[in-house]
Amino acid sequence: MKLAASYAQITTEEEGLWDIDVNLFLSEETSVTANYTPRTCSGDLVVKLGEWLKNTAAEGLMAYVNAMFADASST
Repeated sequence: MKLAASYAQITTEEEGLWDIDVNLFLSEETSVTANYTPRTCSGDLVVKLGEWLKNTAAEGLMAYVNAMFADASST
């Protein structure tokens, strides 16, 4: 889950687009393109893991999110 989450982060360019116009960012994000990016792939991977492993995948994702927020609050 940690690897999938790291690949799912938005790029600096996408972050700039988010700052300029959220609606434009969302329309770009949801548009169907020929580009299969690591971000898209990691989302698909997490969905497939959820379908295959059910609760185990959700528990792994929850553990990662909890650890991520625990680290952020300790700094």
